[in-house]
Amino acid sequence: MKVSETALTRTLDKSSAFFAALIPAGIIAGLAVMEILIGLSCFFWIIGSFATRFVSLKRIVKNPIIIGWFLWILSIYISVFLNETDGIGAAHDFVYIRFLLLVCAIVDISFRLPIHKYLIFGLGFSIIFGFLNFLSAYMVGCDFMGNSVSHYVGTKHYEIGRIMIIAPFVAAFFGAWGLFKRGALDKGLIWIICIIAVILLFFSKGRTGMISVAVSFYASILFYFYQKNKRLPRSIVLITIVVLVLSVSFFIYGYNNFYDKLGSFYHRVWIWKISLAVWLERLWFGAGVANYETAFEAMALSGKVASFIAPNGGVFGPNNYPAANHAHNLILMLLTCGGVFGLFSFATLCISTLINVVKNAKGYRAGLIGWGVAFIITGASGFSIYHSGYTAYFAFFTGLAGCKFSLRD
Repeated sequence: MKVSETALTRTLDKSSAFFAALIPAGIIAGLAVMEILIGLSCFFWIIGSFATRFVSLKRIVKNPIIIGWFLWILSIYISVFLNETDGIGAAHDFVYIRFLLLVCAIVDISFRLPIHKYLIFGLGFSIIFGFLNFLSAYMVGCDFMGNSVSHYVGTKHYEIGRIMIIAPFVAAFFGAWGLFKRGALDKGLIWIICIIAVILLFFSKGRTGMISVAVSFYASILFYFYQKNKRLPRSIVLITIVVLVLSVSFFIYGYNNFYDKLGSFYHRVWIWKISLAVWLERLWFGAGVANYETAFEAMALSGKVASFIAPNGGVFGPNNYPAANHAHNLILMLLTCGGVFGLFSFATLCISTLINVVKNAKGYRAGLIGWGVAFIITGASGFSIYHSGYTAYFAFFTGLAGCKFSLRD
């Protein structure tokens, strides 16, 4: 009986790990595919937990990363209860628990199975899958899923938009890991995946993603030197300062029509002003995730926030830009949707993840340093952490960070 039970639970673990590994590729294939993969991964883990009578539950609930996820999900639920949210919006917010279950599955299975290897192979496969679809669209006119080349050219939506979710973080992860990898063959494969991700990022024209990867690469190089010498030479610190000053000077004084080219940035300033005003009215627990667009529009049209006149002459106000689907800033989005408690709970999760990574920054975990930097830079003005694709990716990487560490890995 014990032998069959062990065989059953091992099969269930492998099934859960397999579907979790496919989640990044599922994002590219479509968010519906991604949701199915998350559901299957969680389903097999839950069935396996029943089979083992939840013997690992105590270990899971004590994990700092799991605690951080629980608090963050709790902040979403509290915001739903304290705000007027329609049935569809409430359901949308309540099912965020699937990401907590996914992280629980990854962390729990890592004690019985080297699930991190599944996840890393899945990351590599996702970027190759995206690249082959991209090539097929350009060369044949449609990708492997039958989508037109128009889904890849002149747009930030559809498949190319979902590739933009993946490419910066894959490039940052494999780029940082490649610095520390010793084996020549493995190192070469890692760098190939990194280069493919950078190529995809270049053709997607995601400026925020490009900047995040560049900063991530530089931070990873600094971390590499620090790991070797346990200190950074003064020359490297000086070079960093010079590079930053020259970069800012180039963009301000050397970029033709600099202020005219900053239209999207000025739009973000307007979004930030409105989002800040929404948060200040719901200081502690925010407006709720599903309510963001409604709350933003109501505040923009209320006249409580003065119109923003940009240096290029553009006017941003209730008559021009009364709508936005997210705050274009990680901290502001967390505050607007979850208030102070939402930001605190997310910060707890991030700090727990960072401590777990830095404590054992060896092997593939060095890549998580690069991912973390890219995540912070991109979050400053790019994605919404509550977008299901980004939330899934965040769950994927925090789960990877929480995997049991072994020197043999």
